[in-house]
Amino acid sequence: MDPDADILIVGAGAAGLAAARELSAEGLKVIVLEARNRIGGRINTHFEQFPIELGAEFVHGKPRETLSIVERAKLTLQKVPNVHWYIDNAVLTKSGEFWSKVEDVMKEMSSYKGPDESFAAFLNDYKEKTQIEDLETIAMLYVEGFHAADAERISVHGLNKTNEAAEQIDDDKQFRLQDGYSLIAQALHDDAVCFGAKFQFETSVEEVRWTRNQVEVITSASTRFKARLLLMTLPLSLLQCGTVRFTPAITEKQSAANKLAMGDVVKVVLRFREPFWKDLTILGEDNLRADLKELTFIHAPNEPLPTWWTQFPADAPLLTGWAGGPRAQKLAHESEDSLLDHSIQALSHILQTSRTSLEGMLEAFYTHNWQIDRFSTGAYTYIPIGGIDATEALAKPVDDTLFFAGEATNTTGHQGTVHGAIATGLRAAREIIAVSRQS
Repeated sequence: MDPDADILIVGAGAAGLAAARELSAEGLKVIVLEARNRIGGRINTHFEQFPIELGAEFVHGKPRETLSIVERAKLTLQKVPNVHWYIDNAVLTKSGEFWSKVEDVMKEMSSYKGPDESFAAFLNDYKEKTQIEDLETIAMLYVEGFHAADAERISVHGLNKTNEAAEQIDDDKQFRLQDGYSLIAQALHDDAVCFGAKFQFETSVEEVRWTRNQVEVITSASTRFKARLLLMTLPLSLLQCGTVRFTPAITEKQSAANKLAMGDVVKVVLRFREPFWKDLTILGEDNLRADLKELTFIHAPNEPLPTWWTQFPADAPLLTGWAGGPRAQKLAHESEDSLLDHSIQALSHILQTSRTSLEGMLEAFYTHNWQIDRFSTGAYTYIPIGGIDATEALAKPVDDTLFFAGEATNTTGHQGTVHGAIATGLRAAREIIAVSRQS
């Protein structure tokens, strides 16, 4: 077989791009096959006067994988205040009470040594023991929102591993890419191209035929690509449903994928004429009015889209709404008009402003439905009960020929994040380079 490349990479998301850069820099011939017409995968920045992030938005903590790209590409990070407000029955709590309750639950959970169980089961026991008001609502809102998970399924052991990993990178600090998250993807892509990597877009892979040190990829257009090795970076949900057929089959990967879960998210962004909320005051504690000049995150558990945030400290007229887990599942098949209606209704309640006024100030509405996007069919991975070892099984190479990366294969607790995906691309690149040097 006369190969087209040393390595074929399936997917130009964060993991595939990171691997492409490292492998091409090593002098290996790399071809990246991407089903979309763009790079980035679940990074999806819409550029207008302000970057509109329809996918990944925050850099969580100080992960070296991301920071090294930021430094190399001379990008600008903007720190986001980790201030979470809470509104219930039209009363705003501006203190740290919301976050402190979440931290109390996570601290108690970190000492749990029993058999694996769901977060919902753990929380039920903890709630009965503490009798803390609003505890269940706040903790469930956090876990199902932040982890895009079903609280009845997500693993306590998995959450503990994720929380420990987050602490190691100062995850209580958050940042945005000032000029758009997709510049991370662009920097990796441009480096890879500079080193000789080639990209094929709108190229959907249907089958991988392989033997040791020999791979043939067949696309939906019946185009064939040949290489010695292959790196697969598809999202978890596509591995679970067998979107790509392997011949011979690799049943151990299917089994590992099925022990993990793909979370659901609905994210909307509303652009207004101006950041009008900075001039508002709403009812707060002790019947005092609270101003919203420094509004960052606000949680309203009774709304279909219960979590909202501004671009503070940037002075941008954007409000972003978020629902994760079961709430997102309920919204996933609604139309954009319906999502806009839910959004206006939620903001009317939260900001105590009439629908008519909000609609009069609204200039644009943006959303991207990752659940029905056929190249992702979900948001990001979480670990369900009994799945703690599945990421390692999913990441393991097959016969030094098939390699795997992507956030679902992160074995260190950073699944579900861009930096976690980048780390897996770098790990897979090291594995491939080691094999290539031996041959």
